[in-house]
Amino acid sequence: VAASSSSSGDDVVVIPGDYRIGGVLIGVAVLTGPLLHLWTQFLIHGVLGGFLAFQASRVRFRFTRTDLEVVFIEPGADDSAALNVGVDSSGDNKLQGGGENRWAYDSITNWEFWWPGFPCLVYFKETQTKSDGQPHFF
Repeated sequence: VAASSSSSGDDVVVIPGDYRIGGVLIGVAVLTGPLLHLWTQFLIHGVLGGFLAFQASRVRFRFTRTDLEVVFIEPGADDSAALNVGVDSSGDNKLQGGGENRWAYDSITNWEFWWPGFPCLVYFKETQTKSDGQPHFF
């Protein structure tokens, strides 16, 4: 847990950014390109690793007593900065076409982590955005 707050009785927990997957992919890119001269794999792993590392530097998951929120902080900022950022900070077209990235737990109808023990993809489906359900992948 990167940061938590319970001063106002509204417990908030923020999940820290994790750079392991992005770092491993960048490491694979360094091995496959310059060392093994596999330049296509170098490009694929390098771009994906860089993208995931960048996202890990700015996207935070915040859990309140009633909601799951996805907030954006400045890259390089301390994880505790996510405690004070509003969900409207996501702006237009950052996630799911803009708007507030807040979903009530009651509206989440299905969720799953892929791969247990080494989760790198989170799926959940909620009925708050669309009545027949809206899937989300992170």
